[in-house]
Amino acid sequence: MILLTLFFLVLLLIFPEIVSDAVADTLFICLKDIIPTLFPFSVISGLLVRLSGNISFPPLLLSARLFNISEKSVWALISGLLCGYPIGGRLALMLYEAGEITEAEKDRLLIFANLPGPGFIIGLVGASLLGNIKAGAVIYLSLVAVSLIFGLATRKKSKATKIIPVHKKEKKPFLPLLLKSITEATQSVITICGVICFFSAVTEALRLLPLSVLPFYDFLLGMLEITGGVYSVCAFPISLKLKASLCAFLTGFSGICVLMQLKSVSDKIKSAAYILNKLLFGALCALITFILM
Repeated sequence: MILLTLFFLVLLLIFPEIVSDAVADTLFICLKDIIPTLFPFSVISGLLVRLSGNISFPPLLLSARLFNISEKSVWALISGLLCGYPIGGRLALMLYEAGEITEAEKDRLLIFANLPGPGFIIGLVGASLLGNIKAGAVIYLSLVAVSLIFGLATRKKSKATKIIPVHKKEKKPFLPLLLKSITEATQSVITICGVICFFSAVTEALRLLPLSVLPFYDFLLGMLEITGGVYSVCAFPISLKLKASLCAFLTGFSGICVLMQLKSVSDKIKSAAYILNKLLFGALCALITFILM
């Protein structure tokens, strides 16, 4: 790892202006898009998980039994599907650190509850970059389909979660839970923005290396940080069907940057297993997108 770190240091020293511009541009994106979107969702989703001990909602229990996860983990799945990463994965890690779910359940949730949100996929990737909102919808539906398939296919691989009826749990006051959710969301969003800025700087520097002349080099860099990856893919001189499929792969895989965002929340992540599962997840998303397109 020290050699890799030194390599990144050399890149930053060779291309200081490129790196500075990349960080400045990324900070602007963080202030304009990421923080306004991610922060309120992080607060609300964290609050929902904590309040789930105070409410009884039968569909949650049914969904929990269907996927063999706890009732609180269902909120992580819903948040992951609707709010975008890393919120679903962050909630899974939060539940595990609190001792409320098993390690096996946490590992499963990090894969199938950690997805990009519909706004990013349909709005940015579909409408803006691909110029086809239907293509964005197809990609998002593929992501949701693979998520549900993965959740069902792996339900027997983890030890059955003991689901305790909500009404037996101790109710907690609202205000302390809200303040704790705000505090944790603030710390998480600041760290996430820092990780995104770093990966943006490194990716821009790597684009200036001689290897950049290789076919699909930008696509490989997109596996580090997917936002830049989908921008590059959508500029390729290939068919809309292939562009959408490659975007589906990148967004399903989620990128090393998202893994590091999750590690900023907790180091209780099996990186190798996570990457392999996410590669499979992305490949299935690409296949389904290709068929549907």
